[in-house]
Amino acid sequence: MTSSVFRDSFLSPNYMTRQRLESSIDLRKLFAAIDADPAIVGAGVVYIDAQLRMVVLREFQPICSIAPKNVILREAPSYVGRVEFARQLANEPRESQVAFEAVNTALACTSAVISWIVVLSGSALSPFSFGVTGVVAAISFTSATASSIQCLVGGQRTRNEIIDPALNDALDSEPWYQAVTIGLDAVSLLGASVSALATIRLVNATRKSTGKTLPQVLKGLSRQERAKLTQELLSIRHPEMTRKMIRLKQLAGKMPKRFTPAEVKQGTVLQIQDALGAALGVASSSMSGNIRTVAVGIYEEMTE
Repeated sequence: MTSSVFRDSFLSPNYMTRQRLESSIDLRKLFAAIDADPAIVGAGVVYIDAQLRMVVLREFQPICSIAPKNVILREAPSYVGRVEFARQLANEPRESQVAFEAVNTALACTSAVISWIVVLSGSALSPFSFGVTGVVAAISFTSATASSIQCLVGGQRTRNEIIDPALNDALDSEPWYQAVTIGLDAVSLLGASVSALATIRLVNATRKSTGKTLPQVLKGLSRQERAKLTQELLSIRHPEMTRKMIRLKQLAGKMPKRFTPAEVKQGTVLQIQDALGAALGVASSSMSGNIRTVAVGIYEEMTE
């Protein structure tokens, strides 16, 4: 019944809103992420935009339970900051605010774990660092640290919501806390931009030198293809050197002639992991209000 009300009352008049969402959100990935959790597999997905227009992205399917469950994505108005939006949500059931904090914590913690894997494997990433290695490494380390702090803060906020929600309200009203939150988001986003640049350049270099896609690279390259990829990556990493100079360095044994299959595969996988961590970091920062604030809640109809 709930889904029919959503469909009849909101979906038809908001066709353009749905089109905008479908063009900006990868719905297939969104649904797959939801269905990966047995507790909400098949849950309906409802988006409420800044103008309070409600769009049903997917109707509930009775897989996880008989009682309907809906994942709510609620976008804050552009003129409302994260703190004020959180205060408005405080007028709704506290469970929705707990879910909001828990999702934000999960995103930050996942980002921290993946970022640390990349930093601690710095030597393995060196073939794909694309110049100014020291600067990129410093940014990656700082970004991972910021994500770790976001993880700790998120965990404490979730605990506060369960034990004493007023503590979070008091914390949100503190100017120093707002400033620290913005700073952490900025550092996390800086790391994300560096990761995206490295990944894009890796993809372009791989395609240019081998003509293969990234998934094909993971399956392995031939000896000749690895030599071409090595040449291309060395050219990117040392833009001040001509290809002839690089070739002479290779003949002298000062530069590798070709990366081993393990090096190529490990570097590619770590780049993908880093990009995933960056995407999660951006999502977490968005939920803090410095890109776009979106509250996430799970609403469930209780059976008597």
